[in-house]
Amino acid sequence: MRSNPILLEHQFTLLCEGAADQNFFLKLLEMRGGYPPFNCLDPKEHHGATNFNNMLKAIQGDQKSFSRQKGVLILADSASDPQATFQNICDQVQRAGNFPVPTSLSATAFPDPAKNAGMPAVCIILLPTDTQPGCLETLCVKVLLEQYPWAAPCLNNYLSCDQITAFKWPVEKRDKARYHCLVAAINKDDPSKAVSSAFRAHENKLPLIDVTNTVFNPVADRIKTFCAAC
Repeated sequence: MRSNPILLEHQFTLLCEGAADQNFFLKLLEMRGGYPPFNCLDPKEHHGATNFNNMLKAIQGDQKSFSRQKGVLILADSASDPQATFQNICDQVQRAGNFPVPTSLSATAFPDPAKNAGMPAVCIILLPTDTQPGCLETLCVKVLLEQYPWAAPCLNNYLSCDQITAFKWPVEKRDKARYHCLVAAINKDDPSKAVSSAFRAHENKLPLIDVTNTVFNPVADRIKTFCAAC
C-alpha cells in the first residue's frame, strides 16, 4: 500500500511514536497557546520509536515546502534508559541524511552552512522528562493521582497482589499498567479509555487528562524553548 503524500503546511514539524503522543502534543499547544502551528504525520502510517529515520526521510518528499522548514521536533518516551533512547534516536537522525544531530536532550541542533545548509533545526524531547525513565502515561498517572489520591494505595496493592509482578516490570510498562488500572477504576463513562483519547472532551464532558495541569509545565517549557530558538 502506498502512503499518502506528506504536505508540509507549516514551518515546524512534529515526529512522535504514535497517536497518543501526537494528540497530547496538539492539545497542549491548543490549550496553552503561544506556539506556532506544527505539521504532524498520519500516526497510522508513521509510528514507532524505531521509525524516526523513515519519518525524517518522508518529510523531505515535499521538497518545496521542506526547504522552508525551520525546525523538526522529535517527541518520544524515555523508556528504561533516557540516554540510550536519546542515542538511538540520534543514530536514526544521522542515518536519515543531512539533518543536524543534537548533542544533548532538549538542545536544538542547527544546520551548519558548510555541511547541511537548507536543513531545519532538530530537537529531541523525552517523556516524562529527559532524565526520568518512563513514558507519557507516567505523567498521566501523576495527574490522575493528584485528583484521586485515595486510589494510590489501592493501585499499589493490586499491582503487587499475589502473583502480579507489575511493579517489577520496566518503568514504561509498569506505568502503562498503572494508567489502565486507574482509568478502569475511576472513569465510569469509559473504563477502557486509551491515552490517545484522554486529552479531548467528549459529549460535553471534560477530558480525562487536563493538559493545563502543572505536571506538564516542564514539557510545555521545553517545547516553547525549541520554538523560540528556531
